[in-house]
Amino acid sequence: WHPYFLNLSAPKEGVVKKVHSEGRNLDLNLKRIKARMVFRGHGLDYDVDGLTGNTLDNHGLITFAGHRGYDKQNALVEELHLGYFTHLWEVYVELEKYSDHITALHTMWYVLRLIIILTKK
Repeated sequence: WHPYFLNLSAPKEGVVKKVHSEGRNLDLNLKRIKARMVFRGHGLDYDVDGLTGNTLDNHGLITFAGHRGYDKQNALVEELHLGYFTHLWEVYVELEKYSDHITALHTMWYVLRLIIILTKK
């Protein structure tokens, strides 16, 4: 996986996807894009609602998972994509849920272990 940032200045807390896309003049094509999404061919509904934000933490988790093996990395990326594009899952919120009163290093390790466990097939 080769990470890249669509918006380097995106806030960690996230913004509403529709508001973010309107600010970038992308809203005009959302319905057309939604209709063409590959997700439908796999029985999934692409959802333009929810939050979007800074993906730095995701990239760190993905890189770390890659050191555990490409199968782990692929499983994690699949879960992150499904969560973001179909279930309105916003990673920052999920990290906060699991990290109450825990340091950032412990949080990343704990969440990564949780994701690896949950994505085992």
